[in-house]
Amino acid sequence: MRYAIGIDLGGTNVKMASVSERGEVLDELSFATRDEPGSDWAARVRDAVHGLEGRRGSRASWIGIATPGLPSADGQTVASLSGRLPGLIGLVWTDLFQTRATIRVLNDAQAALVGEAWQGAAIGHRYAVLLTLGTGVGGAILSQGRLVSGNLGRAGHVGHLCLDPEGTPPATTPVPGALETMIANSTLARRSGGRFNDTGALVAAHLAGDAQATEIWMRSVHRLACGISSILNTVDPEIVVIGGGIAKAGAALFEPLAQFLNSVEWRPYGQAVPVVPARLGAAAGALGAARAAMLAGPAGQYLDKARDLVSAVEAQADAIGQAADWFAETILAGRMVHLFGSGHSRILVEEMWPRYGSFPGFNPIVELSLTFHNLVVGANGQRQAMFLENAAGLAERILRNFDLKPADSALVISSGGGSVVSIEMAEGFRRRGIKVVALVSGAHAAATPSRHPRGLRLADCADLVLDTGAPAGDAMVRISGLDTPVSPGSTLGGCLLVNAIKAEVASRLTAAGQPPTVLTAGALVGQQRSEALFEAAYDEHARRMARLYQDLGREDPR
Repeated sequence: MRYAIGIDLGGTNVKMASVSERGEVLDELSFATRDEPGSDWAARVRDAVHGLEGRRGSRASWIGIATPGLPSADGQTVASLSGRLPGLIGLVWTDLFQTRATIRVLNDAQAALVGEAWQGAAIGHRYAVLLTLGTGVGGAILSQGRLVSGNLGRAGHVGHLCLDPEGTPPATTPVPGALETMIANSTLARRSGGRFNDTGALVAAHLAGDAQATEIWMRSVHRLACGISSILNTVDPEIVVIGGGIAKAGAALFEPLAQFLNSVEWRPYGQAVPVVPARLGAAAGALGAARAAMLAGPAGQYLDKARDLVSAVEAQADAIGQAADWFAETILAGRMVHLFGSGHSRILVEEMWPRYGSFPGFNPIVELSLTFHNLVVGANGQRQAMFLENAAGLAERILRNFDLKPADSALVISSGGGSVVSIEMAEGFRRRGIKVVALVSGAHAAATPSRHPRGLRLADCADLVLDTGAPAGDAMVRISGLDTPVSPGSTLGGCLLVNAIKAEVASRLTAAGQPPTVLTAGALVGQQRSEALFEAAYDEHARRMARLYQDLGREDPR
């Protein structure tokens, strides 16, 4: 059975747990950190990890480490931490543990929120905020089910939210009047004039009827409510979870907090955001670290990269609109948008048409000699297809089959943008006065040598270039112990682009009074209408295709 080890590395104690993929805690342990000069805390953490692995009888598949400070951008080390745990910054955990397990390092408050979202108070919520109230005030933000880290990794440090520009900064940040100075244990002595050093004692005195203690405590809770209301306006979560030692005050904290929030929380629809105590207690950090490491595995890496592709496509909104303008003009003129791709690029050709959610107006040019290579080797194998896509003159032979007009337009797809056939197809279209949109993977194309005899690339022969966002080499995931990456991204990025264009074209056709006939599933419109739409769309495609043949060769000499 595969399992994860979660490590919550605190300045006082280290807490660990072995966790199943379902969230079951299999083993757990804790020990003093001994954060002091000369202490070999890292060796003891390593030995404890190996001990947990020994109990399970196998190596962990994932190891997550929750620490104070800020993790590196790649989530493999700690990048920033002041004055604690010597040797932690830059520590390479894979070397320390001598493991091929997936490693994920994250801030301790972020880990606690991941734990609460997985197995605790925030389960089922995609938008959540966690505050940890203790010596300081930590925090973390979950948005669309993902941790918000920001540019440097400091997002979620809500304890550094400024509530008083004239106030004193906490020891950990230059921010004046930070929330941390108004509720944390570290500032209680100053806030109480030296009377209290521990919030537990303050709350006990308040509950015993001590008027001064009540005044200090109520002021602290009011400031917390103001901080939370500011967080709600900034982040707009579904739920706020409060953990840490101060949260153990229970009703003495949450009841007055709710009353203050009634006064200071902006509630546009009249509904309060639930503010609830954390459920997992001291186990949250280790459990959340384990879960974060699971999510950072190969599948998680691919999904993260896939989100980057979405961002890359979003950044091309203007180019997508331009392509849609050209394609819609072609279809409204009764002509065809020609689609061409060799090799795996045929996937994107067929994504445009014909399939559910698509419509006539597109001519998919899928040359079997270039694309039918599912046998891989032997007759019709991939070697032959890869050879033919760099055969000069083939493109013109393909185009000779169609009576092309300047009112047409074209989408030519090639991830690397260096194959001879794709370049010559684009050249052939443009010689005939046809606008060409090239769909490439920019980074991969830049790193791929052109096979064209004049050194041209597809982008050189296009009126507009779209970029899938996939990296050089296309594959996006690195596996420990494997020296070559896996799992390409160009098809995913390409599908995003193709379908974004398709949607924009449909909008333009509809606005022009010629709504497209869309291939639609019977599950949406009933089987009878679905069949009618299919037949109508196929008939329209046939009529449009006929125009590509009817005058073919008439101008040839006889």
